[in-house]
Amino acid sequence: MTAGLDAEPCKRPRLMMVAQPTGGSQEETGKALPHRDPEVKVAVGVVEQGNDDTCQTYRGDHRAPDANVERCPLCCYYFGNCYWPFIRVPWRGRPDGERSGECWRLCHLDCVRKLLFDSNDFGRGLSADAIETGFVQDLTKVLEWSPQLYRKAPHLRVCFEEQRLSRAAQGEPLPWPPPASPAPPLAAFSFEGLVEIRISACPALRKLPPEIGRIKGVKTLVMISTGLVELAAEVGQLHELEHLFLNGNFLRSLPASVGALPNLTELCLDANRVEYIPPLQSPYLKLITAPANHLTSLPPVASECIERIEAHGNALSSAVLPAALPCHPPQWDKIVSLKLMGNQIRELPAELANMSRLRIAMFSSNRLRELPACVASLGWLEWLFAYDNDLHDLPEGLLKGHRWLERVLLEGNPLSATATARLISNVREGGNIKLRALGLDEAQVRTCAEAAAGACDVGAWQVLPPCISVGKVVHVSGSGQYWMKLTRSSQLRRLENTPAVGEPGGPVSPSTSPARFLVVAFSASQGEPEWLGLLRRLWAQGQVRQGRCPNRGSLEDFFRSKDASSVEACTAALWSSCLRGQGAAPAGVGMATSTDGLASTPPLGLHSPSVDEGDGAVNELADFDVLSVVDHRMRWYSEDAASFSHTLREVARPYQQTLCLGASMGGFGALLHGGQIADVVVAFSPQANLLEACLRPPGVDPAALEALANSMFDSVRGAAARGARITVHTAADEHLLHALALPQEAVQITVHPLLPRKPFARLLDRAGVLMPIVCEAVAELLQRTSSVPLVGAARDGVADRFCVASWLAGGGCERYSAPPEKVLNLFFGPGAHPPRPGDWFCSKCHRRNMSAHFFCWSCGPQAPGANLLDVQACRIPGGQNFPRKGDWGCGNCGQAHCSYQLSCDRCGLAKEGGHPKTVIVS
Repeated sequence: MTAGLDAEPCKRPRLMMVAQPTGGSQEETGKALPHRDPEVKVAVGVVEQGNDDTCQTYRGDHRAPDANVERCPLCCYYFGNCYWPFIRVPWRGRPDGERSGECWRLCHLDCVRKLLFDSNDFGRGLSADAIETGFVQDLTKVLEWSPQLYRKAPHLRVCFEEQRLSRAAQGEPLPWPPPASPAPPLAAFSFEGLVEIRISACPALRKLPPEIGRIKGVKTLVMISTGLVELAAEVGQLHELEHLFLNGNFLRSLPASVGALPNLTELCLDANRVEYIPPLQSPYLKLITAPANHLTSLPPVASECIERIEAHGNALSSAVLPAALPCHPPQWDKIVSLKLMGNQIRELPAELANMSRLRIAMFSSNRLRELPACVASLGWLEWLFAYDNDLHDLPEGLLKGHRWLERVLLEGNPLSATATARLISNVREGGNIKLRALGLDEAQVRTCAEAAAGACDVGAWQVLPPCISVGKVVHVSGSGQYWMKLTRSSQLRRLENTPAVGEPGGPVSPSTSPARFLVVAFSASQGEPEWLGLLRRLWAQGQVRQGRCPNRGSLEDFFRSKDASSVEACTAALWSSCLRGQGAAPAGVGMATSTDGLASTPPLGLHSPSVDEGDGAVNELADFDVLSVVDHRMRWYSEDAASFSHTLREVARPYQQTLCLGASMGGFGALLHGGQIADVVVAFSPQANLLEACLRPPGVDPAALEALANSMFDSVRGAAARGARITVHTAADEHLLHALALPQEAVQITVHPLLPRKPFARLLDRAGVLMPIVCEAVAELLQRTSSVPLVGAARDGVADRFCVASWLAGGGCERYSAPPEKVLNLFFGPGAHPPRPGDWFCSKCHRRNMSAHFFCWSCGPQAPGANLLDVQACRIPGGQNFPRKGDWGCGNCGQAHCSYQLSCDRCGLAKEGGHPKTVIVS
């Protein structure tokens, strides 16, 4: 083998391996390379043809000092800026009798692949036997896992949740609990020239090898939902690293070398057990997120570019923002988001006065006794959440100095009557025209009203403005920092001149006179109250209809009716109801025109569908109560679960029926606690297999996460045994794997055929699909009494328990039943490419096109009707606002342009009159 390596190919330089005996200091001999005899150090020298006397040896590293002279030992070409990565390969010992053992050589990955799989001997009689057998097996496995290694921007992607879905699409069963995924072998950490490394859903990976520090050039390192208990200090050797994501592990600290990374831009440590973060010295740092950890202080930073700090759900007693370099403290003038809720903070940092661009300030569920006066002067502020603290007074003019302020939540504070009166006065003066919601509680309003009654005649009291939402704070005993607010749906945003709860002439509190049914709205991991806007619109409808998302039969029959045979044609058929010729255009969007005379229609409307749409009977919807629930500590509603469950049962006891809603973490909470109180549960993309979920709660160890998941499964089975209806909606992504882990006999699963770019429930709401789903759940709830289980929908046959949704142009969806293996093959099998919001399907060839393309990539711009604005083109709702009015696509070359570009930057043709096939949005 060695002779083959040293043989001289024609007209090419060759490399020689020189064995260096150990001895001397580490600086002289270098560190031992992986899989090597520590007594043998291998250096690489370049030998020009016919000049063996010029052989050089390099001590201390496996690479030459000048990278321009190092070459691949297989093809003998330089290691330059290539499209493919490099890999360190262990060659077998030299048979010259001088030394034995392995030696590591840097090679082109493509050359190694040709040697191993194409039997390319490079003209020197080389074979795969020249490489260590174990390494060959490991590399084969890595290449099978991550075909992205051969892309132009190569990256290593080992995502076991995707692999499970792919194997399931091929007919492999999905057992519970799932079999343990193997840890990536050492070959996965032997590359160079990668842009990104991503490993996820791998509990077996408990420690990164030291070789991670040799992967030079990597810019993104993602280790999500693994078993990491410590981070290798060698990560600090990745000097070009910009993005470090370590969410969902078991880390307790970070090595100091990570804090010294010079180019670090984003650091994410969500849901670990981190107690300490070293000083972060990168001047480019923009993002620090470390919610759901055990931090007692915020890390010192040296960057003046910080934009987001998220440290909710920790053990912070102080919010001091120290400087990593005391001689050059950060200015903090670029930060836009500061989330510190769910801690033990008593005082906000003085640096808050310098945060002139702060937009989101969330300090809920702490121990704050005052808000600094500077809060009133933060002119860019949009959200201010300071509920559940110990505030007695507020800064003067809190609501006056903010042009963009939209939401202010102050419930659960013992505000004085004077402070509350000032707030109400600020709202009445109308100085802030953008304020949409000011959250107060009954006690605050009642105290203010009583003080006003004592000062003057009660008749002088004015009804509170509609944007002030008033409800009752429900206190949860125990160690968990939960937030509960009980509100009548008509009080979420009241009609003009309608009094609020707690003020003179106002309605009775829902805690005193409950409505017929209760909606428990579980919030997701963002740590903010959710679902209130949707539920307010639901109450405003006044009616709900059953059958808003009907089952239309078999998916196979549906495809047969559409004459769809290929995977892409089947996917396009599911969106065939979203034709551009249906639905209403949203306000401000004009008609689409085409210079070739093609008929055009408005884009798909993103509006709430009419209550008249549907197959079932109409039910009158009276006022109902809403319990908003937030877990600020991101523990998936499991922290002190006994106290939380007890409070939830006491609140739900007087109601005839209960509906639980939630998405992601909120969906998990709805399933975990809804089994005890709910008649109907609707969960969107909940996590089920917590040990491998990309978003999960922190855990002491893997066994704790498995126990929590099993508790949720038991709750689901208990709810089904009581006759409750449990519906799970998921996109065609890894959340489908979690849905399939649920007890299939107890849930109904609906798969929506797309890959969302944003939180799934918000995407459904934007596309007009969420409201019909919730309306159908409420309609079913109204058809039952407290003692009669729901029949029909809750007792569907097995064939109806797993469905695929087909969205409708005016909002809503239809469902088609299919076996899980059929759906898995459709979305994760060979040739499967589910669309993203904004993508569109060509009406001619049914191929999927990205949202930025005006013309079908397969048909080309010259094909009649094969463009984004065609009447028969199916566009997926919920995408970005592109194209906008005036944007256009060149009919000659197909290039997309913005409205201000008057000529094509590719072929030079003019926007107006340049080509008859040019299409313009107008």
